[in-house]
Amino acid sequence: MTIDLLQIILSGVVVLALIFASAKMYGKYGTKFVQKPGGEIKVIDSVYLGKHGRLFLVEVGGQISLIAADNSNLSVIWTREISDPRPPVGTEQCSSAEQVQEEG
Repeated sequence: MTIDLLQIILSGVVVLALIFASAKMYGKYGTKFVQKPGGEIKVIDSVYLGKHGRLFLVEVGGQISLIAADNSNLSVIWTREISDPRPPVGTEQCSSAEQVQEEG
């Protein structure tokens, strides 16, 4: 009976340690890929192409580019000027209910 209780407590401690270690690793490595507001480079979308490849749709300033990436190369497939660049993240103004009703 005491051995079973000891195993349960030890298992709980191990699980909590793994959760803590995972949270620490996420804090250290996981946030590198999160887009921060105010940056000049925005990854609009990405598509997984298999074991070693990915496509990225990237906006930089007033340009949008499609970029292919693999283990050893980056290739710009095309770049276009965009006439109406999106405002930086977090700077959009929300319309009030009256403005929305007037527009509609």
